[in-house]
Amino acid sequence: MNIPLVSILVPMYGVEKFIERNAVSLMEQTYPNIEYIYVDDCSPDHSIDVLKKILEQYPERRDNVHIIMHQHNKGLAAARNTAVAAAKGEFVWHVDSDDFVALDAVEKLVCKQQEDDADIVLMELKRMGNKFSYKIRREKFGSTNDWTCAFLARKSFMSVCAGLLRRSLYTENNIIEHEGINMGEDYQTLPRITYYAKKINVIHEALYFYVVLNEDSYSNSFSMDKNIQYWRAVDVLEEFFSNKGDEYMLALEQGRVSVCLEMLRSCTMTKGNEEAFVYLRSKLMSLDSKAFVQLSIPYKVLSKLDNYSVMHWYVKILGSIKRTVLTLRINNFF
Repeated sequence: MNIPLVSILVPMYGVEKFIERNAVSLMEQTYPNIEYIYVDDCSPDHSIDVLKKILEQYPERRDNVHIIMHQHNKGLAAARNTAVAAAKGEFVWHVDSDDFVALDAVEKLVCKQQEDDADIVLMELKRMGNKFSYKIRREKFGSTNDWTCAFLARKSFMSVCAGLLRRSLYTENNIIEHEGINMGEDYQTLPRITYYAKKINVIHEALYFYVVLNEDSYSNSFSMDKNIQYWRAVDVLEEFFSNKGDEYMLALEQGRVSVCLEMLRSCTMTKGNEEAFVYLRSKLMSLDSKAFVQLSIPYKVLSKLDNYSVMHWYVKILGSIKRTVLTLRINNFF
């Protein structure tokens, strides 16, 4: 097997409690040819001190570790841009600093890449919270166009961390993350990357452990700033795909519906967001009816609700059902 250089890119901000597990899982990779690029986005805690202490335990890796310091906090999108610009590897892998990975992950990703010289290798993930853990499975799509449409429509798990990416997809096509879009940053980037790929492979194994220690506050919280950033991500994609073909624009319209419903779900979890609800309902009603066809039944119901209080209780019930299902999975009932 060839051993191309793989650049692992890790943005850091406020992860003092998590960076040790992250760094150990990366330093102990079975694959030998790795460079590590950590970008400290002006973290207010002792994340870098903890990282440096861990690196002392791996002298054989230390010369391949680069720590870049931002002069002021720029946000996640900018930190990822900094890491990509500094990378020298043929392939890059984004790893969030509060997550961790299987010790043979890079080796397996490279082996899968070399089966037919793939530009991207996607994997499955395990989502881990305080009281649950479950696998995020990867669907099978035939062509890179199918994958791109799936990501645009938000039909597949959206994360640049979930795969090995050929670095030239960024550099040769001038793909950067637009700074300031730190919610939805994966959405603005991944479809543009897959559009240029010639071959995408998939490993149906969870090699990445996506840590969500406060599930309620992360996925159910709402703010207008978060909402605005998601729509800015949609605007980036619309500008890019506007002249690429109708199939992409229909998929993006489906993505708009998905974003709108996700924001509606978030804003109705708690009382006090009635103004945002009215805005999002109006936006939802302006979207193409063709984009609603493939919604799941719960989201089809959600799209029909036009009363804030009714939607609030519907979302609460859905959340309760989800937590019950996850609890049953944990206890191996099915």
